[in-house]
Amino acid sequence: RPLESYLPSELMKLSHATGYGCQISELTPAAVAEIRSRNILLGVYTITTEEEFDQAVERGARVLVCETPFIHTSPRMVGFTEG
Repeated sequence: RPLESYLPSELMKLSHATGYGCQISELTPAAVAEIRSRNILLGVYTITTEEEFDQAVERGARVLVCETPFIHTSPRMVGFTEG
């Protein structure tokens, strides 16, 4: 079975993970629904635009990995630090 067909909780179980990390493009409606229903800690990486940042937050991401420094100046990022 291809990895892309697994739901976040299935991948977490296989890898003994405590959270789920992916790119914004991998957050299908089914994945987002399961993440919300199971209260899974979600991280989104390779965020390169403010639009992707907003999408990740709207979909429940609590960990955000941004590629470009300009995003760190966004008013929505108050309290976030680079490092």
